[in-house]
Amino acid sequence: MIFMVRRLTAEDLEAADELRADLGWNQTISDWQRLSALSPEGSFVADQNARIVGTCTTVSYGSALAWIGMMMVHPASRGQGIGNALLQRAVEQLRQRGVGCIKLDATPMGQPLYARIGFVPEWTLTRWEHQGSSLGFEPAPDSIHPPAEKDWPAILTLDTQVCGVYRGPLLRSLAADSRRVLIYESGGSILGFGMLRRGARADYFGPMAAHPGIGEPLARCLLSGHDDQPIYWDIPDLNQPASDLARRLGFTFLRPLTRMYLESNLVPSDPFCQWAIADPATG
Repeated sequence: MIFMVRRLTAEDLEAADELRADLGWNQTISDWQRLSALSPEGSFVADQNARIVGTCTTVSYGSALAWIGMMMVHPASRGQGIGNALLQRAVEQLRQRGVGCIKLDATPMGQPLYARIGFVPEWTLTRWEHQGSSLGFEPAPDSIHPPAEKDWPAILTLDTQVCGVYRGPLLRSLAADSRRVLIYESGGSILGFGMLRRGARADYFGPMAAHPGIGEPLARCLLSGHDDQPIYWDIPDLNQPASDLARRLGFTFLRPLTRMYLESNLVPSDPFCQWAIADPATG
């Protein structure tokens, strides 16, 4: 059947979110609005029979790095090359803009498609799930508290060190949409930060970055007193302390993910200090 790939517009967001809901993904309409605002010209949909049957978004962090996400095709429309067409369109526009490195977080279903056009693994992640029973209350030490405006330059410096690129607009937007944002401050320096956000199916823990030895108390405080809502937590497998903590807190394995880059990894990141990614759609 014939389909057409075109740019995602504001008028498409509701229909795109309906496709997301059909597939059981966790993003919200706020996430779609954020992706559209961060990259108004860089996201695409596939139309077939006057309905949206596929999506693909991109977010650029300057010219150094871009992230591909929300690669979805309705099950009834698979096997027609729609996913490939969306992916090729996204990569083409990023290359035209001179982006140096392109990455994504692949599900097992999507990984063969990405590999066919040249994406290769960087490292693996695991999505952990907590079913929603209380995680208990963790009293916060004085070093762990919500950030003030004056703390944001140091938060963004830490995130840049860990992720390899400046992600200020993304983190500011995520923080404004979060249930909880905390930092770990010691001696006037910010050694960690993290967020807990609402999702469509479960709360989402992330992003979180922390220096060695800081992650566990900060993570415990972010999750402290959580109600009966399920939680998703995407952890780089190389960060063993984070995975061990997830197990001790009652999180269980949900699914694997693979971080991939296209051809050359010009912007390596630090999985040992990433206790939680921001979202598979944004890195």
